[in-house]
Amino acid sequence: MSNDWGGSVISHLLKVNNKKVEIQILGDQGIPIIILTGMGCSFYEWYDVAETLSESNRVIMFHRPGLGLSEIGSELRNTKAVVNELNDILYQLEIHEPFILVGHSYGGLCVQHFAKEHPLKVAGVILVDSTSIDLEELDTLDLPVLDGEDSDEIWMRKCYSYSLMNKEELRGIVNPSLTEKLKLLPLDIQERFINFQINPSLYKAMYSEISNWKKNGKSLL
Repeated sequence: MSNDWGGSVISHLLKVNNKKVEIQILGDQGIPIIILTGMGCSFYEWYDVAETLSESNRVIMFHRPGLGLSEIGSELRNTKAVVNELNDILYQLEIHEPFILVGHSYGGLCVQHFAKEHPLKVAGVILVDSTSIDLEELDTLDLPVLDGEDSDEIWMRKCYSYSLMNKEELRGIVNPSLTEKLKLLPLDIQERFINFQINPSLYKAMYSEISNWKKNGKSLL
C-alpha cells in the first residue's frame, strides 16, 4: 500500500472490534499527530494540513465506523467508542510515545474525552472549532445565530431518513460536490470523496453521534 496521497491506494484498513477501519498515515518521523475529523467529515478535507505536517511529523487520521470505507454495525456511536477505537489503532501501529491530538468539531469532543481518560498518552491538544462539553447548556441560551440552525431533532430525522436510502437516492438529495482544493487531488481520491457523501452508513453514524453528543459532553464536565 502507498502512504502518500498520490498513490492509487491511499489508505490502510485495520481490524478494530472485528470491523474494518480506514486509516491514513503520512510521514515517518517526529512526534505523532493524530487528527480526528468532524461529524460527517472526511480526512480528505485535511489534505493540505496533513501534507504540511508530514514534513516534520508522523500524521495519522482515520474514518470512524460508518465513514468512508470504515464498517459500521449496530454499536452505539459516542465519544467513548472513539476513545476505545483510537486506543486500539495506536496499539496496532505500535505508537507508545505521547502524541499530539487535533480535533475538529465533533472530533474535538472526542479529543477532550481521550485526553481526560488517558492524560499521560497525550503530549498536547489542539481544538479546531470544537464541539463544546457545555453543548447541553448552550442549547438553553438565547443565541440568534445558533438558534437559526437546524435543531438536533431535525438533523436526527434527516440522518435517519438518509440512512435508509441507497446511494443513487442520496446522490439526488445530497448533490455531492468537491471544493476547488479537492478537485486538485487525484481522480481516485475525488471519487472516494463523492462516494463518502452518498454512503448511507455515514448518516447512520451521524444519527447515533448526534443522539449521544450532549450526554457525552455532560459526562466530561
